[in-house]
Amino acid sequence: MANETGAHTDIETGGSLFGLWTDGGNPTILLATGPGPGAIRRATQFEQDVAAHQAMEKALIETFGVQAVGLWHSHHRLGLHELSGGDLHRTMRFASRTQRTRFCDVLCYFESSSRPAQVTVKPYVYVEASQGKRAPTEFIVLPGISPVRAALAVIEPCAKVFGRFDSPQGTGEKRTEHRLARSVETGSRNDEDAPGEPKRTIFSWGRSRKPQEGDSYVIGDLQRYITEHVEPALAGAPRGVTCELEPIERGDALRLTLLSVNLGEEHQLDLGWNGKAAVVVRHVVRQSGASGPADALQEGATPLLQHQVSQVFQRLDEFGRRR
Repeated sequence: MANETGAHTDIETGGSLFGLWTDGGNPTILLATGPGPGAIRRATQFEQDVAAHQAMEKALIETFGVQAVGLWHSHHRLGLHELSGGDLHRTMRFASRTQRTRFCDVLCYFESSSRPAQVTVKPYVYVEASQGKRAPTEFIVLPGISPVRAALAVIEPCAKVFGRFDSPQGTGEKRTEHRLARSVETGSRNDEDAPGEPKRTIFSWGRSRKPQEGDSYVIGDLQRYITEHVEPALAGAPRGVTCELEPIERGDALRLTLLSVNLGEEHQLDLGWNGKAAVVVRHVVRQSGASGPADALQEGATPLLQHQVSQVFQRLDEFGRRR
């Protein structure tokens, strides 16, 4: 996973995780693949090749009794060191559709902009995946080589199927430096795509805003926008604030979520380009204990991205010090 991430510094990549679940609800990962030949890899998106994933799972179940336990993907140099809202929604939809309670996610990202880059590998285990509820998770590395991986080269049809997956690993190739991280517990989070009665949540509130005359906030180049505008704006994030970024409007815009779990406050900013500068076209705030989300912008206001994010960070930092 670290090598695959290290080989792709400007796009998301990823793969599948196969293994077994213990009686205690912990995954034992016996095999991690790279992306399949039909996988989608973009600056802010990774989607595994479903056909290749299913073929690999079928071969592993029939040969070893091993099943898919989750997925892994990278955030490369986005500066996002937690799972995004899009990652959460994907897991919740998958769990609801397949009736799977447990799910494992692994996130890889570059620790800093220094070179040679170090890749951080962070695990997440969902205990109620359809509700987005996770348990604290850390890696325990077992000694030796996984018996499944060791047998792949000599057992058909597993070797043939595994050969379809892309991987930069090779004989004599230098390995990417990495470190293993730990994720924290989260409670349930609402998701508009989960089954059940529609709920008025931060993800759906405010979308009925009528476009103003002359509105055109399409981002032409997402990667350049992230590098030149989003990453510098996030450089001053206070400790304890999680930054999540996901494409919206079919990739024409970005949604930035700034979440402070300990302070019980979430800011969701929809980002765009006004032709001259990066701007915020919508800013919604949700606080723990409040009756509902609140719009932080006046109708028609589109403040500069750097200014608005700075205001949010200042608010969260001051609030945190008062507590």
